[in-house]
Amino acid sequence: EGSDPVYVQGRYTFDYQRRVQFGLQLRRPAGGNARELQYGAFLQLRDIGVMHTLVGGNYQASFGHGLVLASPFHSGKTAYAGRVGLQPEGLKRYSSVDGGGLHGAGVTFRHAWSKQTRLDISALYSMKRYNDSTWHHLIGANMTLRHKRLQVELTAIENIYTDSIHPFRDAAYNAHYFRGRRQAVIGASARYNHGWFDLFGEVAASQNTGHWGAGVIAGSRFYPTSGLTLLALYRYYSPWFDNAQGYAFSETSRTGDENGAYIGVEYTGWRYWRLTGYADLFRFTGPKYGLPSAPSWGYDALAEAQYRPSPKWGMTFRLRSRKKGVQFTHSARCQADVTSGGWSFRTPAEANLTH
Repeated sequence: EGSDPVYVQGRYTFDYQRRVQFGLQLRRPAGGNARELQYGAFLQLRDIGVMHTLVGGNYQASFGHGLVLASPFHSGKTAYAGRVGLQPEGLKRYSSVDGGGLHGAGVTFRHAWSKQTRLDISALYSMKRYNDSTWHHLIGANMTLRHKRLQVELTAIENIYTDSIHPFRDAAYNAHYFRGRRQAVIGASARYNHGWFDLFGEVAASQNTGHWGAGVIAGSRFYPTSGLTLLALYRYYSPWFDNAQGYAFSETSRTGDENGAYIGVEYTGWRYWRLTGYADLFRFTGPKYGLPSAPSWGYDALAEAQYRPSPKWGMTFRLRSRKKGVQFTHSARCQADVTSGGWSFRTPAEANLTH
């Protein structure tokens, strides 16, 4: 059969007033099997009676702050303090064939007592391959109550595998990864906004090989003056907390066995300038991927300045210092962005020192 160097991709999307959306996608990677073909489809209906959202085919689901169920594109650590802990929630179509997202159907029903008080109830199901011989079934539900400035959520999912999974059994860093056929994950989250400050947090528990692991996120965002945003966030994920469907704020890609505190600042009060920065301190009690020694700790500090006097051009300056285990990395970056007519130019210069 051989390989084909030609990359093929096709998309079709139908959109009627954003209430009815339908799409088809197909892709054949270059260099793969000539007969290999990836394909997908989605359907999304919105605001039909009490049914707020209906999705089918490829879709994504995000609730709370990512400890129980979130999209792979859930916002994590970023230089912008105003964005940490904020992400679109609910059910949404997924218009890619990269294998991410969920595959099945989900629905959200909404009942509104007034413009300031409403209740959303969501249910979802997904089925996709875990590996060549095992299928992963996911059943989930969410209840979200919004009343004026307060939002409270309850989320629960059940992961069901057709065969017992044992991911990388001999690797030390995943000694507490979930193993088995069924896993339950439950969580409760809340958010309260009072104009000049915003409080948010989530508590979750995951079933894991005869144990229950706990995960906690708690944060506060302040707006003490015009253009200034301050953020403080704490997270604790016990060693037994493991959930492959969660994408919460974390130093690593896998949420578990982490204790950390993050402080961020963002200032836009000066004309043409945006100043941002953060400092994050974290600790792991057990081995992590690339960090065989345990316990270990690290930090991540960043300062960035953006100067954009015109929509047509701007400059970005960034300094960053990181420690993870025994490795230190320091970097400096300068980037120029220029737009002229139908052309866009981006020219970065970067220096890194690792020891």
